[in-house]
Amino acid sequence: MKLSVKWIVFLLVLQPSTVWADGVNFPSDTWGISFGNSKQFTGLRFNIADKDVEQVTGLNMTLGVPLEGRHYTKPAGEFNGLNIGLLGPLGKRFNGITLGPLLMGAGDFNGIMIAGGGMTADDHLRGLAAGLVLVDAQFGAIDGVALAGFGVRADRLRGISIGLVGNPIHEVHGLVLGAFNINRSVTGIQIGLFNSADQLNGIQIGLVNHAVNNSVPFQYLPVFNAHFSF
Repeated sequence: MKLSVKWIVFLLVLQPSTVWADGVNFPSDTWGISFGNSKQFTGLRFNIADKDVEQVTGLNMTLGVPLEGRHYTKPAGEFNGLNIGLLGPLGKRFNGITLGPLLMGAGDFNGIMIAGGGMTADDHLRGLAAGLVLVDAQFGAIDGVALAGFGVRADRLRGISIGLVGNPIHEVHGLVLGAFNINRSVTGIQIGLFNSADQLNGIQIGLVNHAVNNSVPFQYLPVFNAHFSF
């Protein structure tokens, strides 16, 4: 059965509660083109707000965030492919390319993630993550490259972090570049105006460099500092 454009528009506009809750899908309920909150789908999917989603593979475009009354409800689900959210892609896991003009959040991000404002991950960011303001994995890890106009925050980094203002990362394995780099453990390189590490195994390049595990008088040095443990 063929669906005309007028009939599709009628369903989407005049009956939003039914259509967007279950989805209008063709030619199949599980693949093809979907308009609405399809729980499992492969293909092109367009929705107002994702809620209780299980798995979507393909191109997913979402306008807003799920709400219950006035409270935000974080959707569960896995999105694979190209994901675009107007207010912000939100889900359990994103694999592929994820774009958000404002914000985005998930348990795990894998691939290329670009946010106009910032992004936060509860567990892991793997790949290339870029946010105009913030890239945040405060209680998780970043494996790859993280770029932020303000700062990059994480419990652990393996790779490169560039936060123009600062990089408050507990454990660094790689390179951090920013105005203020204050880290507990660094195995690699810190570059900035002020660099500080409780445990440094590498080098610091900056205006003031602080390595707590260096002996006095080499804890604070201008321009360059280093400590190597073998």
